[in-house]
Amino acid sequence: MKNKGLLTIAGAVVLFLLGLVIGLAAGGPSTEDIEAAVGKRLDEAASAQNERLAAVEAGVDGLKSDLAGRLEGLGAGVEAGKDAVAGIGENVAGLGQSIAAAVKTASADQLAALESGLARLRDRIAAPAPTAEPAAPDAAAPAAAATSAPVEGFGPGETGVLADGAVRVFVSRIDDADHSATVRVNGKDLVLAMGQPQTLVSDAGECRLTLDAVGGGKAAVSAACGDALPAPEGARPGETVALGDGLRVFVSHVSDSGARIAINGTQIQTVGIGESVEARVGETTCSVSVTGVDRGHVALTGSCG
Repeated sequence: MKNKGLLTIAGAVVLFLLGLVIGLAAGGPSTEDIEAAVGKRLDEAASAQNERLAAVEAGVDGLKSDLAGRLEGLGAGVEAGKDAVAGIGENVAGLGQSIAAAVKTASADQLAALESGLARLRDRIAAPAPTAEPAAPDAAAPAAAATSAPVEGFGPGETGVLADGAVRVFVSRIDDADHSATVRVNGKDLVLAMGQPQTLVSDAGECRLTLDAVGGGKAAVSAACGDALPAPEGARPGETVALGDGLRVFVSHVSDSGARIAINGTQIQTVGIGESVEARVGETTCSVSVTGVDRGHVALTGSCG
């Protein structure tokens, strides 16, 4: 751009000189006047050109400065965005750690307390409404009072740890009249009845859980596992048990809830734990009861009269 301006000035000077030469030939001004005029014109042209160049350079410098400022501002914005994203990541990570810590602090006792509250609510819903006039006590009342005497055990909402920690028993309900207890054992719901042990599997192998006594709102429960288990009692499927007075019982099948039996070769029938069936032996009426089941064995009793 600068060279182009100089060429324009040079062309103007040449034209001016030609005009002067023609003027001299025609008898124009003197040589001194011509030199003075030419010098003046050259100075004016150079000054104007310098002013234009200075204005262009100032504009370029301003553009550079503005562009540099914008780039610096953009860089600062990017860095601030990075810092904000990093802060959000740290906050999210901290929130996740807090939630995990809160979950881990929930103990088994707190869960047991929740189960206890639910059990009490179920008992209240299931309990019959009180009558206006309570029934008068009968002769059986003293016996009932005797069976409900307090025992050493666990009440509703309490958890017992048995067999060196292999069995955890949470008691949700106790029925003194029925001599039974509703429990949750290692995550499994069971109803325990006195004289009817139940077998379950734990980390220590097979365990036998027994309701030993019920009274005073407490249930005495015991458990034996692994090598501490006694030998199973009762008859296995395929065996025949002689109960006396000509009473013979063939065991066909044993389940957790009872057995299928045939008395003196009669038709096979299913008898649950705690149930009895009658049979005739000659002219005598007899009764056979299933008193318990233990690891595939059934305990039987019989009487005739």
